[in-house]
Amino acid sequence: MVKMAKNEFMIQEMKGELVIGTNVIALNLGVHHRNVRKLMQRHKIMTFDTGIIDDVVNNSSLKKRRGRKVQEAFLTEYDATRLILRMKNADKVAKFKDQMSFHFIRQRRVIEGLQAILRNNKLNAERAQLRQAGKIDRRVETDAIKEFIAYAKGQGSQNSSKYYVAISKMENSSLFFMDLIQIEHKNLRDIVSGIGLSALQMADRLVAKALKDGMQRRMYYKDIFALAKARVESFADGLGKITLDDQTNQTRIDYHEKTRFEE
Repeated sequence: MVKMAKNEFMIQEMKGELVIGTNVIALNLGVHHRNVRKLMQRHKIMTFDTGIIDDVVNNSSLKKRRGRKVQEAFLTEYDATRLILRMKNADKVAKFKDQMSFHFIRQRRVIEGLQAILRNNKLNAERAQLRQAGKIDRRVETDAIKEFIAYAKGQGSQNSSKYYVAISKMENSSLFFMDLIQIEHKNLRDIVSGIGLSALQMADRLVAKALKDGMQRRMYYKDIFALAKARVESFADGLGKITLDDQTNQTRIDYHEKTRFEE
């Protein structure tokens, strides 16, 4: 048995709902628990759930009743308020109602905080999995870009060192509303959300495929880049541009310069 001191609030969660027990109400208002239950029946106060507890009475003349098993009702804040407002001693009831509301609010905040932590942990775990999966496709794309650099050099390109950055900028500007954000991170993939990572992963696949297709067809290297860009933009048009999380607004990277090859 959990012994409750007078004025102790025990707001608890049951089946997704915050409730307070009738025994807690009785102890805090200094009335007998059985009278609280009778008042509930008289005014047809709904019970959210019930449980068996040891009877605790405040009147010393009824000590012989201590320890007797009684049924406790658990009420939502709404029904508990309906109940106590039907009790006498208006000042004491009003004070208790204020205290009860405070404890319900505080418990909701505790639960919401815990739920937020759980959601954040889940999102972080899911994001980590997506990030790891995306690295595989990114490596495939990087290998294709490396092969493309050698291919472009063979056709007279003088700016091969810019191809990695140019393709990354092309993907980012196609997929995200870059003008609406300010970020400092060197790698956008470190901060984007799950859907952003999935979109980048698909873009990496499209670029790698386009580069390989173009080289197999012996296309001019500028036309190969244009092919890769067209495929990514077509995918982005179907998906719709992605807005980054508000957390990224605290940082900055300049993506306004258009990606282009100038020989």
